[in-house]
Amino acid sequence: MPNLSEINIESKFSESFDQDPIDIANHIENQLEKFVLSEIASDFSNIYVLERKGLNLFRPYLDHSEKSYGINSIKILSESKIIRIKRYSPNCKQKESILLTDAIGEGNEVDIALSARGTYFSEKKISKVCTYLAKKEGLDKLIYKYPSIEFKYSKLAMNPDEYQEEHRRLLCVYHNRMEPIDGDHPYMILNINQIELALLKEKLQSIISSIYMGEFSIKQDKLLINSKKTFTINIHNPDLFLNGFSLMDPKIYDVDRMQFRFKYDLETSKLRIMALSLVNYHPPRLFKFFHLIFGNCLRKMEVRFCKTTVGCNTRSSQFVVICCPHCIDWNISQYLLTQFEEAIKMNPDIFG
Repeated sequence: MPNLSEINIESKFSESFDQDPIDIANHIENQLEKFVLSEIASDFSNIYVLERKGLNLFRPYLDHSEKSYGINSIKILSESKIIRIKRYSPNCKQKESILLTDAIGEGNEVDIALSARGTYFSEKKISKVCTYLAKKEGLDKLIYKYPSIEFKYSKLAMNPDEYQEEHRRLLCVYHNRMEPIDGDHPYMILNINQIELALLKEKLQSIISSIYMGEFSIKQDKLLINSKKTFTINIHNPDLFLNGFSLMDPKIYDVDRMQFRFKYDLETSKLRIMALSLVNYHPPRLFKFFHLIFGNCLRKMEVRFCKTTVGCNTRSSQFVVICCPHCIDWNISQYLLTQFEEAIKMNPDIFG
């Protein structure tokens, strides 16, 4: 039996690769660019991308395109299979729509998205689905169920083993990019003065100590790309950080996890800083019925407080003053990032 403590992302994936992870990432990036240029024509101005990996995988090519796209991300909430749509750019109602995803395995997420068209985005006709990777069995099921929709892929896996191998190779792309896969939390990428990794960690911990008086711990994360290093600082007493955040009612919300996640590119001297908070909310029935109480807020919403918009549909006066938990989560993370950004200004020796 293998020693589980010795099994990590490097031992599990690296030995199976026939190339260096950076070469694999560059090869896939070239394939993706050609795929986007050939399959996402001007007739498909409205683009829906299944989060999280789908948006991370395709968005760089959509952002830099000369065409004007209406880009939207789709998140399927597993508790209720409700779809949350976040718009990144204006849509064009006259154009048909296309759905993008990084991979189709069993096809369940794509099936949910296509089945919900009439409920969440009936004004947009999805007539095409594009994926970088598809498993033949799952793809065939979708083609049979949706004969009027065109399905396109860049890589077709004929069996589960082939699908898993290609899926592992996609990790090289995600690990090579500075943009985080998790698109639900704010982040920033900064230029920093060249510095040794150990000293950088020491400086970052000092910055956090200047804005937070409680305990924290640092954990080195594993990446396939050796030129980039990632590590996470876990905040052990989130309440101490939120003393100045008056918009959160502790009777309704408590923070289950609070982190700062860093990614350092040794070659370009860039540092990504992402703040993350995971929020629990009370009473417990909110968790069970949030899709009823918070109705439209989970469908279409720019990230902001619900009480500044009509997005949060409350069914009872008891919940009128409550922010949608997805909003409060994002805004706590933004607050953390703002606090960190202010502290950065006191460290000109790192951030040039």
